[in-house]
Amino acid sequence: TDGTLLLEAKFGRSIEEVVIYSLDGKVISLFQVNNRIFQSDDLNLAAGFYSVVVRFEDGIATKKLIVR
Repeated sequence: TDGTLLLEAKFGRSIEEVVIYSLDGKVISLFQVNNRIFQSDDLNLAAGFYSVVVRFEDGIATKKLIVR
């Protein structure tokens, strides 16, 4: 990837926090957002697999992230 992560909340929700975890559960990056859109242009993640947890006021969403 080019190091950019872009997330957009739907249904009028607001993203409160984005946390990127390594597969062994370590926090790699944590962002306080409080907006519908989150973008980070300089993640500088090593190649591998990560888990992205997006927290909303009313719940969470978890996605896999693969960096090549």
